[in-house]
Amino acid sequence: GLTVATAESCTGGMLSQRITAVPGASEVFGYGFVTYWEQAKAKLVGVEPEVIARYNVVSAPVAAQMALGAAEAAGADIAGGDELRPVGTVYVGAARGGTAYVKKLFVSRPDRAWVRGRAAQTALELALRLAQGKLPDGTKPLAAARQHDAAALDALDKAFLNK
Repeated sequence: GLTVATAESCTGGMLSQRITAVPGASEVFGYGFVTYWEQAKAKLVGVEPEVIARYNVVSAPVAAQMALGAAEAAGADIAGGDELRPVGTVYVGAARGGTAYVKKLFVSRPDRAWVRGRAAQTALELALRLAQGKLPDGTKPLAAARQHDAAALDALDKAFLNK
């Protein structure tokens, strides 16, 4: 069967908690990385410090690298994560089969708990779609082979900033 891993920031482990609340989760869930600190993103899931510096820690390129890095570090089939900026804006990424799918979410209610909950739910929905073999709606893809390519990262970033 499929295996799942997480790389979280603003949700601070909420996504992992929701997964492990389901009986039998240990059969599919092995790793959850909480990478609130920029250095943790680099050390644990391989986000490049240059990507953080260029696009900001809260960006589509960072969310994509977090998802791809979590999948690689954990040896998981599917991995997902999140990034938040400004209040209410979250980038959620999920990866499967060597491709990260990133979605931008805006929660108009500026309540931290509400934003974290919506981000965790969105990440779970993205992972479910990937597990079902479906492309998640409203996402932009980034192939793992292009995650270090400045032109591909620029295009991913601009795809969300122009909305």
